Amino acid sequence: MASGPISSFKSLVEYLRTLSLSHVNVKQFTFGQLSDLDIETNTQYPVKYPLVMLIPRRADIDAGGKVEFSFALSVQDITTYDLAVEEDQLNTTFMILQDLLSRIRQTTWEEVDVYLDTPVVCRPFVEAFNNTLTGWSAEVTFEVKNPFNNCDAAFE
Repeated sequence: MASGPISSFKSLVEYLRTLSLSHVNVKQFTFGQLSDLDIETNTQYPVKYPLVMLIPRRADIDAGGKVEFSFALSVQDITTYDLAVEEDQLNTTFMILQDLLSRIRQTTWEEVDVYLDTPVVCRPFVEAFNNTLTGWSAEVTFEVKNPFNNCDAAFE
């Protein structure tokens, strides 16, 4: 799934994009802030749902050879104001989120050099824009190998 070692922010995001889009129910992956979703006016490139969104939070650099990247990872879908449909959408989006987290957690370092810290706190949401977004958001921290060394540093 990953092409080469995951040792940078960009390679981690690309791994998560590839993984998300390989899920049979996910229609789109996006990176940025929730406010970046233009669900009301973007007719040229409409958002496709269910959507996986990755929102960067922070990075912790450890001198022992790792970096921890923290994100909000959300799975969302458009729903109606019908509570039965909302319940189904919350169930479906949670199952997608659980599938993604399970795949990452069950993958070994030999397969993909990324580790998911657990437990993962997941929260449901229902946000009313011009449509109602329903889904789950998880606060996730991924550990990647990234040694402190001067051999790879960009100095003359």
